Amino acid sequence: MRCTKTLGTIAGALLLAGGTMLAASPPASALAAAPSGCPSGALCVYSGLNYTGSHSYLQDCNRYWSAFGRDNISASWFNNGTSGRWARIWVDPNFGSANWSANARGTGDPDGRDRVAYNAGSSNDWPWDPSDAAAC
Repeated sequence: MRCTKTLGTIAGALLLAGGTMLAASPPASALAAAPSGCPSGALCVYSGLNYTGSHSYLQDCNRYWSAFGRDNISASWFNNGTSGRWARIWVDPNFGSANWSANARGTGDPDGRDRVAYNAGSSNDWPWDPSDAAAC
């Protein structure tokens, strides 16, 4: 199993244009720097707040985080994945239950305590749109 791909917070600003909500990604210069060691193309998930503690670098869809000891160990995360793809952490294995989504590359949540995935992440995928069904 290859662990790699994206996750994080909403990187783009929501714009109201003619009554339609649009998600806009920030320009490349506005992207946050990835935490030290978080490779390009990865969703980096950490056991501690502020990108500390044990970590997993997830680049593919992963149906069962228990396979690599990450199940329900997600206090902070950063999406350093592919531009245009959303990183999504699911609360249940195999993309079940509620989910938490992040915009494309350059976003993260150093303090996940107010997120549904806080110490509850069990799987991840990489949809083109956060409203898409499981992308794997």
